[in-house]
Amino acid sequence: SERFVHCLDADSGKERWQVSTKVNSSKKHQKNSWASSTPVTDGSRVYVLFADDASLMAVAWDFSGNEVWRRDLGSYESEHGLGASPILYDQLLIVPNEQVGPSSLIALNAETGEVAWKTERLPGTTSYATPMVVSGSQSGEQLIYLSESNGVTSVEPFTGKLNWQSKSFPSRTVASPVESDGLIFVTSGGGGTGKYLVALQSDPTVSDETRTVFERKTTLPYVPCMIVRDQRLFLWGDKGILVCLEIPTGKELWTERIEGGFS
Repeated sequence: SERFVHCLDADSGKERWQVSTKVNSSKKHQKNSWASSTPVTDGSRVYVLFADDASLMAVAWDFSGNEVWRRDLGSYESEHGLGASPILYDQLLIVPNEQVGPSSLIALNAETGEVAWKTERLPGTTSYATPMVVSGSQSGEQLIYLSESNGVTSVEPFTGKLNWQSKSFPSRTVASPVESDGLIFVTSGGGGTGKYLVALQSDPTVSDETRTVFERKTTLPYVPCMIVRDQRLFLWGDKGILVCLEIPTGKELWTERIEGGFS
């Protein structure tokens, strides 16, 4: 089969160019698509992840549609297909690779595609969460990544060196993490519903015993990401229940039912 990248003119919507890459057939979840992983760009190149059972492939094209480089990152064994997206940090393309088979967090040189660093991870249930970079006044910048088997990890973005790690999760991670004022919020779940939310302090000097600020196990989103705004954490549930929590206490302020199902 083929996967396509389309470049459209932002003003007119007219297609400027399209490119494609061949992949092997692989299974996916009914809610997933072959294009769930979002491309990322630094203004001169666009970077895309593709996956089948045989390989996880990162490819870079320039803004004229010329392939600059591609990097085969090894086999990709997942229950529901690819969903996580790459991100850019400085001159590095950060590639999440949390799967049933050999798992890792990988940083590629954005200009050449060469591996800058690679941090091995415990394999397990495939994660669909996208990593994020958080900044602290004392701690500098941290790369936050999560999965069921590895929990939440903080690594140094230029080296991949581990700063801290939480306990593992009771279920799959789909939604990407969000952050507010030194707190990181993460959900996990399964079977169409969220089952666990945790708020963690991002400060690397905090002890593992005091890192958790609050936990919640009811009325949670599974696939939809949380939203942070004005000391509030909004939980938009898959089954149409919206919950507002107070930050940093986790106290429930209100809840409202919205018709429909959501991803």
